[in-house]
Amino acid sequence: MSIHFSGTWTEQQYNHFQKLCMPTFLKWLFKWFPWFGLGYILVKLLFYPGYLASFSLVFDVLIILYFLVFLPKLRERQIKRAWQSNKLIQGEISGVVDQAGVIWRNAYGEMRYPWDLLLKYKQETDIVLLYTAINQALILPRIFFQSEEDWQEFRQLVVEKLQNK
Repeated sequence: MSIHFSGTWTEQQYNHFQKLCMPTFLKWLFKWFPWFGLGYILVKLLFYPGYLASFSLVFDVLIILYFLVFLPKLRERQIKRAWQSNKLIQGEISGVVDQAGVIWRNAYGEMRYPWDLLLKYKQETDIVLLYTAINQALILPRIFFQSEEDWQEFRQLVVEKLQNK
């Protein structure tokens, strides 16, 4: 049983992938911290009359603006730079997954990964990561597979081969 995959990453897909793989704590922090900070400022405005004229208000507002405006823009810039510097994933990617392992082809060559060399896997909603090192992974999105059947067979094979790792 061989499962073939092929496709090309776009910058938008890579951006989506990066957002999916962000740690849960950071997702929560980026989403809720500015609102807690705003509530904190409102409570201080209501209960501490001198707060409006203090430097503390300016500092608190700057912290909230940092989390609302600057930090998301900085993250987008980092993702864009990572995309531009990674030439391996910008071209056509293809390969085969079978009982022996994963064969990954791109414009620069072919790499063979037996299942024994893969450390672990991580499944997201429409992406599977096959880790070859602690900070390096093969990224296989659902769109690289030609049918839903191929995608499900691939996921089942990954779970079967890497479940004990």
